This record gives sequence, structure tokens and C-alpha cells, in this order.
Amino acid sequence: FGIDAQQDCQSTDFEAADGQIEWAKGATDAEVRVWIGDDELAERDERFELRVEDPDGSTGSLLGRVEVVVVDDDRSAVYDARELGVLPDAPGDQSAALQAALDEAARSGRAVVTMAPGDYEISTVSLPSGTTLSAAGVRWHRPAFSSDTTVSLRLEQKGSAPSLPSLVEGLTIDGRRDQQGPYRDSEQQDAHLVVLQGDAAAGGLSLASLESVHLLSGTGSGLYIGPNAEATVCELSANELWRDALQLNGGATKLRLRGLNATA
Repeated sequence: FGIDAQQDCQSTDFEAADGQIEWAKGATDAEVRVWIGDDELAERDERFELRVEDPDGSTGSLLGRVEVVVVDDDRSAVYDARELGVLPDAPGDQSAALQAALDEAARSGRAVVTMAPGDYEISTVSLPSGTTLSAAGVRWHRPAFSSDTTVSLRLEQKGSAPSLPSLVEGLTIDGRRDQQGPYRDSEQQDAHLVVLQGDAAAGGLSLASLESVHLLSGTGSGLYIGPNAEATVCELSANELWRDALQLNGGATKLRLRGLNATA
């Protein structure tokens, strides 16, 4: 049973299964084999729970449970954005402080930046190659009357080399559509909430995964995927967008998608 490790996205952290464990008479232990996925993403350590029930019990009585930690071996460090000056529910645009935190994390290698749950004013930031943004319970708000080309989160690769795989998880972005001025005549149609693309001229691929991301109230698309990208998108929800929940618009691009909810 997943706690914060997941078993239902494109790249699973572990493989859940049902089965029986048998103890020989007098034995004090038994072996349970668990498949753990290695997805090459820099991640926080994640957990799942192993439950042991009595198969002969009338209601499957619980005999015990143990929490298993999946220790990530791909990351170089974990940064708490609060320690770098990015604070929940603080007044004013925190884009500059968050960008500085992401850049510092990138200099350490393949790092994870965690944000504390809460609300943040964020106009635009770029996620460096190979960096993870872990933001469960976090909601970004686009400042009112942002420019017509504002993109809240960019994942872009420049040059001919492929990027290291990046991850965005748990984040909600509120584009504050009705506070951005007019958009009846295609104004702000490219002010997407998230843009993922590589370098179409030089050939560099942008590799990224988005998991459990919620995009709402935008004048452009929620997630725009352009050329030269390899994207894994899992559990994306979107609503109240002027354009599309997800727009795929590019050559040499691969998209793996599961769990798109655009019902509102």
C-alpha cells in the first residue's frame, strides 16, 4: 500500500502484489520479495506499507504491518526552500528567491528542492536540468496583470545534449485568469502555466516527468509540450483554462500519459 511511494504512475516506485507467506514450524522469520523501481529521477525517500493478514480469519484479520522506505540513490542532495528564503504565505512575488534556490540545488548535481505546503506568489521560474521540485500541498498564484508571455514554470533544454531527467510532483498552479486583463482576442494565449520543450534547432532533448500536478485558471494552456521533449505525465488535472489542459505541439516529441482529468 503506497504512502508517498506510488505504484500507479508510468514509472512506479514499487510493485504491489498479493500472496501468501508460509512459516515452517519453529521458524521465526520468512522472506517477502519486493520489486523496487529505479527510474533515474532524483527523488525524496518514499514509503510504502506491507501488511500481513491471517488468510483463515473471517475478516482477514491484520497480524502486523511494517513501513518500508525506498531510499533514492539518484539524488545528490535535498534542499528545503524555506532555508533558502522561500516561505509559504509570504507577501510579494517570490520568483527570484525560488529561482536562486533551484539554481543553487542544480550546482550540487541532481538535487531535490522541497517546498512547504501553502500559498506562494510566483510569476515565472525555470527548473534546471536534472532537478526535482517536490511541492505537495503547494499552490502558486500568478501575480495579477502579468505580461502576455508569462509562463509560470519552464522546463527547457538548450544546445545539442539531452537534459538530465527532471521531476515536478504535487504542485498546483493558479494562473488567476480573471486578474490578467483582457484575453478575448487571443491576448495572452501563449501565457501557459507549464512549458516543456527541447532545442528544436540544436536537437537537445528535454526529459521530464510531471506527477500529481493541478493546473487551473489560465489564459493559455495548462501544460504546453513543444518540440524535442520526452515527457511522462501522470495524474494531471486541469480546469478553467482558456486553451487546453494539455497541448502537444512539436516534432521529435514523445509523451507517456496516464490519468488526465479535464472534466471541469
